[in-house]
Amino acid sequence: MAGYRFTVTVERRQRDRYGTLVDPPTTHEVRGCFDEPVTAAEAAAAFISTTITRSLSAPPRADIRADDTLVYPDGTRWHVVGDPYDWSNPHVRHRPALEVMLERTH
Repeated sequence: MAGYRFTVTVERRQRDRYGTLVDPPTTHEVRGCFDEPVTAAEAAAAFISTTITRSLSAPPRADIRADDTLVYPDGTRWHVVGDPYDWSNPHVRHRPALEVMLERTH
């Protein structure tokens, strides 16, 4: 079930001609998003960390790419995992959403 809709800030770091990430990142906003929790996993080694995964649904033409960082309204930062999935149906020209998998470890 979808929650309330909100705006995320997309941070995208560019690479120079040598492949090195360049600061500061470019930013833009995507409005009309909603998300759902997917998993939470804990790992114990020298310390305990928790990895949380969420599924974000954004408008179909949202400019979100693999390796972007999304900043939620509450300030939490989520890393885009893999390429976004466009749920388009070319047979009926219906574009309901762009689905993005997000991950955060703390």
